[in-house]
Amino acid sequence: MTQQIGDSELLDTWAANGGVSEPDSSKIDVGWQSGERPSFQVMNWLQNLYAQKLNHILQNGIPAWNSTTQYEVGNVAINSGLAYRCITQNTNSAPPSANWAQLVPDGLKNTATNRDPLATDDNTQGYEVFSRWVNTSTGESWVLLNAATGAANWDNTTLTIDDLGSAALQESSAFATAAQGALADSALQPGSVPVATEAQAKAATAGNLLDADVARFSPFAIAAYLHYNQVTDTVLASNNISSVTDVATTEYRANFTNNMATANFAAVPGVGQQGAQSGQAIDIPNIKSRNTSSVTIKVKDTNGNSQNDLIDNNLIVAGVLA
Repeated sequence: MTQQIGDSELLDTWAANGGVSEPDSSKIDVGWQSGERPSFQVMNWLQNLYAQKLNHILQNGIPAWNSTTQYEVGNVAINSGLAYRCITQNTNSAPPSANWAQLVPDGLKNTATNRDPLATDDNTQGYEVFSRWVNTSTGESWVLLNAATGAANWDNTTLTIDDLGSAALQESSAFATAAQGALADSALQPGSVPVATEAQAKAATAGNLLDADVARFSPFAIAAYLHYNQVTDTVLASNNISSVTDVATTEYRANFTNNMATANFAAVPGVGQQGAQSGQAIDIPNIKSRNTSSVTIKVKDTNGNSQNDLIDNNLIVAGVLA
């Protein structure tokens, strides 16, 4: 057998302008009897009724709530443009009411009634996790965290004075003004502290690496550098060096302006042109000692001897500032 399904276009209503006669309820109860011939007006009424009811479903999708219909649990009806699911058998109880739960677009069952939710308001009643409940008498609201049968866990989401604590009882003068709030908004924000990138660190330019704040916050930063002439005890160039102490021949101490976070920093000394006298051995600078506030450099030649002070001492310190 071929089965066909029509479209959703509304039906032309039979006998919309014709003769229609509705039989009384007693006749409707017993129906036609053997050998009986109904009048054309009654047949018009019957087909007219069918067309109206079908058009109602075609147009609304869900039947509109009716005061004379007895609704069973699970029935769905529309009232004032909203869809509701019957949760308690009822007649003439217009939704929203305790007998109905509103259906929302995401399919969750929500309830607005004059009582708090119970542990038995669970999955057997159509509730799911994230279903919502509002007590229309108190204004309190809940969200369902667990829909287990007989053990539904409804979490009260209503904000109370207890939740707010002492702040709820403060005078308005205890809080920031609009101007103060705006000032706070313009305070230090993420990204306000300049942090050197790896590319900048490799470029090793004074403008983007050797600032104390940058050195403090960047793992790539050069914390200090020094170019020092020990012959004339002159600092030729430096950053984060407060002073240089001429300790002894070929030995000097660089004192930091901003201390290092720990003594476990990297210091790379170097030398260039020699001073008043140049030997055949090669000068090698060494780190004699270091702490968070300074580093001491001692220059010896490859024979282990201290020659003359040098005019071209260089020092680079990498690490994190305190």
